[in-house]
Amino acid sequence: MKDLLPQVGQTRLEQVASVAVILAAIGLIVFVAKSLTTTISGQPGRSLPSAPKLGDVLEINGKPLIGDRPSLVFVLSTTCRFCMESTDFYRRLFQERDPAKLAFVALIYENAESATEYFKGRSLLFDSVAKAEPGTIRHYGTPTLILVDAQGKVIHSWVGKLSDAQEKEVRDSLLKAARSEFDVSSVFAISRSLRS
Repeated sequence: MKDLLPQVGQTRLEQVASVAVILAAIGLIVFVAKSLTTTISGQPGRSLPSAPKLGDVLEINGKPLIGDRPSLVFVLSTTCRFCMESTDFYRRLFQERDPAKLAFVALIYENAESATEYFKGRSLLFDSVAKAEPGTIRHYGTPTLILVDAQGKVIHSWVGKLSDAQEKEVRDSLLKAARSEFDVSSVFAISRSLRS
């Protein structure tokens, strides 16, 4: 009987040690996951790629995006899962827009020629496809939509795969931009009032 007690004690000690190792491993996994994952809610973790600020002049490869009409810039990647999942929504935007009043520009981080072919195969016929040269633009996550006025000033932006409500907001914003109903100064006033 006495010979059994040390074995039982050792077995219990081994069990406690095993549980402690498992808990430590789980804690380490949670810690690493929090430090490597993006969070939308602002909790600890790597922050999401930032969208441009309202009123900033959007530059692509060091040149401001200035044109004769407002533009919607699609920051995309041919390998981005959320970009692919958003293709039907993007296709609807192309069908709804008046090209004379609103330009659609793709900003990519990969080869422009192959990306253009990729987009054509999905009926996304952009007015322009620009490759962002390394170091010439802040990194925006994909997908990101950036609405700019004819002077290249950012009116609105959306980052990530959009909800139905956000998709409606994009469509409504495009209609306003096409009718030149956006007044960037009023957007700033609204933005300032929300912060105070």
